Amino acid sequence: MSVCVNLHLRNKKVVLVGGGNVAYRKCKQFLESGANVYVVAFTICEEIKKSKAICFEEELSLTFLNDAFLVYAATNDETYNHEIVMYCKKNGILCGSAVRDENVSVSSMMQSVQENFTLALDTHGLAPALGKKIVQEAVDDIKNKYIKIFTLLSIISNGVNEETYKALRPVISFYPESKLVSIAHMLEKKKVRIEILHGSKDSVLLEKELPRFIQHIQTEDDHIEACFSSLPIYEKCKEEYPHLFSLDEILFLAKHLKEIQFCFDLLFVNKGTWYQNVYHQCRVYGEILPFWISASKWKIWIQELVKKHSTKLCIFVMHEKNPEFQSLCRQYGAEAVWMKETMYSFTKKELCVIPLFIGRGYHFKKDIVQGKDSFVKRLLEQGYTVEMEPFSLLDRQVNDEVK
Repeated sequence: MSVCVNLHLRNKKVVLVGGGNVAYRKCKQFLESGANVYVVAFTICEEIKKSKAICFEEELSLTFLNDAFLVYAATNDETYNHEIVMYCKKNGILCGSAVRDENVSVSSMMQSVQENFTLALDTHGLAPALGKKIVQEAVDDIKNKYIKIFTLLSIISNGVNEETYKALRPVISFYPESKLVSIAHMLEKKKVRIEILHGSKDSVLLEKELPRFIQHIQTEDDHIEACFSSLPIYEKCKEEYPHLFSLDEILFLAKHLKEIQFCFDLLFVNKGTWYQNVYHQCRVYGEILPFWISASKWKIWIQELVKKHSTKLCIFVMHEKNPEFQSLCRQYGAEAVWMKETMYSFTKKELCVIPLFIGRGYHFKKDIVQGKDSFVKRLLEQGYTVEMEPFSLLDRQVNDEVK
């Protein structure tokens, strides 16, 4: 049983015994690795003589091998090759041979050295020529599939210190290309703004509203990324939207990438329990931006919606209880309720329901409109008529600022 390792031969003494075509190929390989190559043989081919190897056209004195880091026997005499191997084995010198010999300490492999990876193959002497073909095909396949990943990892590695990359490497090596591109951009900008959502599988939100919102707030000075704080929701949509980060991933990056200034924008409807949990996690690693929707903006939106649906009672449905917002709504003739409440006593039978959700994902569909015990179904069962208001917080925020 053997173990495949790389030998770093730079400035090491390597003695190559033999001067033919096989010896030339090994000589070229050793020289490319930076070794100090000594070639000893009665006859040495012109290609080796023209190289940077130091050549001795004479009989080998075995004691010349004593201070060698590596010896390679490449003569056309198998018995002599074996004699060299046994001498090296006895004296604790690394030694390989051009022919199979169970006593060697080093086996040469066919290899291809690329900019960001090295591929080696040993066919155990069964088909060296075929092995060369296999290596080339494998290299082409790796390039087609992974060269962009390797290139991005190289950019990230060059952008941080060695210890930081060691900490990042076990995790980011498995990131999709889109996330590695994002990390590279973060390192380039030195500043990143993280837009944190609870999470949603709403395609309209993820493909239209969120990109539009990010484009609207984008500046030349920082890089913007979106992430989900809900891991279960993130797990459900990460395959379809591989560019999205989870909050855990962002916090991992913020912990290690000290070169980058992290700013966190918490895109929550209100400052409830979930907001507080996320807030306290993020504040350890960066700046928390002011709450994205001001109280004055809420007042404007409530008044506009009440005026728009003047013949109905506007009902704002919240994911979490918020007494302050409830009080604000009542100032303008509206109501704010928690989506889990079951009994209602409103002043009007005709209602306009306005769900305060970032997206129209799982909770919106299950808890508000479609579930067997949904908010709308409970209202209908209690004799109310319901109209839904298509209200997008992200788009409304952008539209107001554009105006």
